[in-house]
Amino acid sequence: MSSGLSQEEENYVRISLLLTGISPRAARALFDREFAPACLDSSLKKEYNKLRDIQKKQIINQSQWNLLFPRFPAQISQDLVEWKENDKIFITTRASKNVLKSIKENSTVTITASAGVSKTAILRHVALQMSAEGYDILPVRHPRDIIEFANPNKKTLYVVDDLCGNYSLNQTDMKIWEPFTDQITNILSNKVAKIIVACRLQVYQDEKFESLSVFKSCVCNLLSEGMCMSKAEKKSIAEVYLKSEAPFISEFYDLYDCFPLLWDVNEETRAIIENTCEACKLDRGTSRLKLQDELNSFIHTFLKKEQNIYRTIHDKIFDFLVNYFGQKIIVCLIKNAQSRLIRERFLLEKPYNMNNVDQFISIVPPKYHNMYIQRMIDEWSKGNIIEVVLNMNMRSLLLEKAAIILSKKISEQM
Repeated sequence: MSSGLSQEEENYVRISLLLTGISPRAARALFDREFAPACLDSSLKKEYNKLRDIQKKQIINQSQWNLLFPRFPAQISQDLVEWKENDKIFITTRASKNVLKSIKENSTVTITASAGVSKTAILRHVALQMSAEGYDILPVRHPRDIIEFANPNKKTLYVVDDLCGNYSLNQTDMKIWEPFTDQITNILSNKVAKIIVACRLQVYQDEKFESLSVFKSCVCNLLSEGMCMSKAEKKSIAEVYLKSEAPFISEFYDLYDCFPLLWDVNEETRAIIENTCEACKLDRGTSRLKLQDELNSFIHTFLKKEQNIYRTIHDKIFDFLVNYFGQKIIVCLIKNAQSRLIRERFLLEKPYNMNNVDQFISIVPPKYHNMYIQRMIDEWSKGNIIEVVLNMNMRSLLLEKAAIILSKKISEQM
């Protein structure tokens, strides 16, 4: 594949990509391996007091502190804009009315239920309703936020989602909150501050949660008889989310507390589902309920379901499935699979020594090389440069050429 560049131009592009594109991303990849992004927030919270001491000694300046703990109005405003947008299709239920009434009458309210019962949606909806009542809304990541932003002359509603863990009780979070309970109680005593939290039922019922008594005074259990979703409410929600498909799930209204069949599927996800159905020789319009029934039939044998997400019960099963479908519907995977799978599971060229390669790695046939390279270019164009940088094929000449071609295209557009 010819790049259309002289050797000198090609060398310049290589160095430019290395210095301005690849090196910073490689440094970020190394940092993310040491401090996984999913755990970074909890790692910072765990060492909050140590970091605060370092800041007081002026080893960390205010600008750096803001990057570590960005809790300023601009971010809060952005969060609220997103909440308001999502709230446009919120269906008022007796649970949301009850929670709103409770927070108006009490200083603290804890919303609790199992997964998928709209705790977060109700939490945010009620917060927005309180905003209309003149309250400043402050999403809370760390209990110190409540202390630092406390204003005895301003009505403030502090909003905490997934208090002390989003699956089971998080001991680290407990230890973070416990030292602040007395100060929080004192702030609430002035009657202008309120706190509303959402908490997983199994977390709330853990005996260790008793130490956070400030959050036990008023509880709204969304599964209780007076708040659980009625059949009429489920019907209304189904009509908003599923539109013409709503009648097909009416038989399930009484089967689930969490009403898990209401998938919020965007157009991109819908297209991926349809493309996958077509690749598997199924009707593109195959009902999502039918697909879910089939997935459910594999639970406890090949799959498990955690927080409404299907996963293989063992990594080896996932390896096998990716390898199998990598041979059967490779075009569909190249076009639609998650970018991480694309970069970790496919090789463009078969190595001389296959003993050093995972047996479940799929080799992309030459006729699909351009399609694969185009997918990498698309990822780069979307800003997912790290997916290209960490691609296991980056050492191959094909992707090096693709990077050069992409750089040239970008330069032409500037």
